[in-house]
Amino acid sequence: MLEPVLPPFLNNRYIGDDIQTIISSDIEHLTRVSSRSNSPERGKTDFEKELSVSMASPAQVSMLTPVPMPDATLPNPEDILNQAINGLRKELMEYKKANQILQSSQANLEREMEESRFGANEKVVSMLNEEREHFNQEISQLRVTCSQAISEKLELEEKYRNSEQIWNHTEKY
Repeated sequence: MLEPVLPPFLNNRYIGDDIQTIISSDIEHLTRVSSRSNSPERGKTDFEKELSVSMASPAQVSMLTPVPMPDATLPNPEDILNQAINGLRKELMEYKKANQILQSSQANLEREMEESRFGANEKVVSMLNEEREHFNQEISQLRVTCSQAISEKLELEEKYRNSEQIWNHTEKY
């Protein structure tokens, strides 16, 4: 029996249908987040940087000369991969829970359908038995009526013959 599987979503957004797509999108997301947090100057626009330099006094300008910044450390690829794997594990657990809920719902629906089917069969059998009993009563009544009609017919035929004989006998005299 196949288990129903939900498509992969992250924050209500479809992210792909295979494991490679999911891992790639997670790694890309984590890389973007880490690069944003490593660069404090990233938030300033070029216009803001030029404005701050042009408004500075000559003494301040000499202070604004670029100071060598330590290289921004990139996150460890293993950490990114581990975070992606942990995210996938959590997602897998959510899918397993959703599958269990769906399987439970399916079992309940199948049970309800079987109960409904059984109830419907009982109603049909009951209705058929009632109709059969009703028709059997009608047939019995028709038999009685038919028997009475046949006996009345025989009586009338007998009376007719008797009256015919009497008539023939009286005609001779």
